Amino acid sequence: MGAVLGVAFCGVSPPLRSCNHIAATCGYASASDTPNERATAPHLTVRRVTDWIMRRPEHLTETDRTCLDELCERSPALATTTEYVRRLAAMVRERRSEHLALDVWLADVRLDGQRELRTLTAGIRRDRTAVLAALTTTSPRERSRATSPESSC
Repeated sequence: MGAVLGVAFCGVSPPLRSCNHIAATCGYASASDTPNERATAPHLTVRRVTDWIMRRPEHLTETDRTCLDELCERSPALATTTEYVRRLAAMVRERRSEHLALDVWLADVRLDGQRELRTLTAGIRRDRTAVLAALTTTSPRERSRATSPESSC
């Protein structure tokens, strides 16, 4: 998933031109900083932005949320990728097995997602039955809780 987000983040030139401004606004090191400033400030990296996207929005700090929002405003590709990644993460996290939700997500990505996301959807389509089974199957820990004697009380 990091490669998908890296392409969305770096593959579009307007966000690259504005990253120094966003980095400075958000307290991250930028290319225009002096060597001492760059050494003491955290760097705005693809990995950091990927972390922001993969985290639940409510778990982001206000600064991180502001930075991600600014990046998404300047890059429609990143905004679209963020939306698709978060929608898929919600399906997985909530174990939503609605065939329609997955089918709509796959169709949306196929129509206007990044090439790397479309590659991911092609793999999901090939293994659709397994993916739907994974979305409906509870974890081994949840299965053992459901069948343990304590759970019947």
